Amino acid sequence: MVQLISSQIDADRMDYLLRDSYFTGASYGEFDLTRILRVIRPIENGIAFQRNGMHAIEDYVLSRYQMYMQVYFHPATRAMEVLLQNLLKRAKELYPDNKDFFTLTSPHLLPFFEKNVSLTDYLSLDDGVMNTYFQLWMTSPDKILADLSQRFVNRKVFKSITFSQEDQEQLASMRKLVEDIGFDPDYYTAIHKNFDLPYDIYRPESENPRTQIEIIQKNGELAELSSLSPIVQSLAGSRHGDNRFYFPKEMLDQNSIFASITQQFLHLIENDHFTPNKN
Repeated sequence: MVQLISSQIDADRMDYLLRDSYFTGASYGEFDLTRILRVIRPIENGIAFQRNGMHAIEDYVLSRYQMYMQVYFHPATRAMEVLLQNLLKRAKELYPDNKDFFTLTSPHLLPFFEKNVSLTDYLSLDDGVMNTYFQLWMTSPDKILADLSQRFVNRKVFKSITFSQEDQEQLASMRKLVEDIGFDPDYYTAIHKNFDLPYDIYRPESENPRTQIEIIQKNGELAELSSLSPIVQSLAGSRHGDNRFYFPKEMLDQNSIFASITQQFLHLIENDHFTPNKN
C-alpha cells in the first residue's frame, strides 16, 4: 500500500495537517479524518475512495491548501525560518575558530558542524535543546551570533516584501542600504521562495509524477478526483505561493539615527512590494 505511505493523501500528510492545526490554533487544517477512513477502499495497485465520501476528500484538499497559504507560507512563519537558517549559518562559520565556545554551549551540534552526523545525533535535538543553545549564544562575543540569537529567542523576526524576477536591481539596492545601516546582508537579508501544488493531476511524463486520488463510481469504475470536483479542479496543477525579500525591522524606522538611509529604503516599498519604476 504505497499510497498510504506516500501519495497526495497519505498518512503522514493527514497526520501533520491535524497536528499542526492543533498546535498552531489554526482551524484551517481540520478535516473529517473519520469519514475518510470509512470510505477508503483497497484496489489493485493502490487505494480509492467511495463516491459518497468525496466531500470529505475535497475538505482535506482544501484544508491542505489553506494551511499552506495561511500557516506554512505565512510571512511570519517564513521569517522565523530565515532567522533560524542565518543563525545556524553564522554558528557553523564561527565554529572552526571557536570550538571551545560551542563545545561548552552546544555540544549536540558539534557532529553537524563537523559533518559527521548519526541518527542518534539527529534524535538528540529537539525544541528545548535548541532554544537552550540559542539562549546561551545570546552571550557570545560575536555580535552577529548574539544578536540573531536574541532575535530568535524573543521572536523579533525580519520584515519582508514580495518581489518578482524583474526586481533584481531594486533587491541589490535594498541589500546595499541594509549594509549601509550597519547590518551584514549575508545574515540580515534573505530571499525566500515558497510555492506548492495543493493538488496535482497524474502526469506520468513529469519528473516526479504524483499519484492521483481515485473515486469509486456507482458502476465500480474509477475517476480522478478533479474530474468530479469543480472545487479541486480549480486548484489542480496550479502553483501557489510567492517570492519574499527579508530584512531587519529597523529598516522601517523613520526616527532612527539612520533616518536618511531608512527613508531611501522606504521609498522603494509600497503596499508590501516594490514601488514600480520609482527612482
